Amino acid sequence: MKKTIVALALCLPLLARAGDVLSEHRIEPSQVEESLFSFVVYGSTWLPSVPDSLKALPASRRAEAVRALGAVAKAYVGSEAFQTRYAESRGDAQLQRPEPPKSGKVLAAELKAELEQNLAEAEAQLKLLPPEQQAAMREALAGVKNAVPADPVLLGQADQARYQDDLRRYEEARAKLPPKDPRKAVKAALERFLELSAGVDFKAKLVGAQGSPRRFAREDYEAKPAEWKMCFRAGKEATEAARAFAREWIKSLE
Repeated sequence: MKKTIVALALCLPLLARAGDVLSEHRIEPSQVEESLFSFVVYGSTWLPSVPDSLKALPASRRAEAVRALGAVAKAYVGSEAFQTRYAESRGDAQLQRPEPPKSGKVLAAELKAELEQNLAEAEAQLKLLPPEQQAAMREALAGVKNAVPADPVLLGQADQARYQDDLRRYEEARAKLPPKDPRKAVKAALERFLELSAGVDFKAKLVGAQGSPRRFAREDYEAKPAEWKMCFRAGKEATEAARAFAREWIKSLE
């Protein structure tokens, strides 16, 4: 917590500048927050549309804008709003661990008790039947009484197999949940960004007519993930500033 407070305090000058950047380029803070939340929790690369004024910034000013916007993101992660939304998004409250099944012996005992109760009720009803039907009913009840009792082992096997299958699915679902500590999720997202943004070739050649969708001349570049292409469009200065900010942020989370 102390590291978080110090980190946010150091961000205050950047936050003041961030307000200017957001206002100047008409970017809503909620857009930055939504983009960050989606990337941290869902790994989504959704980004709000970038204003033309921001695209037109000279390279020397892009790094400053990135740092300012990074401060907004960092402040949001430290807010109660993010913590609450993150906790709600995990969905672990909806996961219920399956209850262990009853043992075969317990099931056999329950079946025996139920059978005995049913027999007692049936025998009580015998005297209400016509005399010619009572003999046949007594014979049927005797057959039920003399039946081979259920095998406790076999009774428990099916339920145990079903329980193990449910338990496996439960554990798999829990493993896919984001970590309970949001700081770990943020750190993982930042590390993922550093990995995806590494080695961007800012001199890569684009092909296609001006004004129409353009693509990389190299097919392996065209197959790169969206984050890699996003960094290419942002430019070297902005990308290096974002990577530096991410590395510093990771340090504050350790």
